[in-house]
Amino acid sequence: MLKDLGLCQVVFPFILFSAATFGVLQKIQIFGEKESLNALIAIMLSLILISFTPAVKLISLILVYSTLLFSVIL
Repeated sequence: MLKDLGLCQVVFPFILFSAATFGVLQKIQIFGEKESLNALIAIMLSLILISFTPAVKLISLILVYSTLLFSVIL
């Protein structure tokens, strides 16, 4: 049911990329300590990434293989 709604194809890559982008922007502090600006830029970049279908497929593939790798390691 959740797969039919696009949870795996849209929501997970969006959350993953926006969190990673926000973390990088917070760490390097290009815009100072403006969290709202960093969040806005992270969300906008994530929306652009989600509209590019090959990138979403690549992120989904990386998520599957990284999950398998971590389950084998642990």
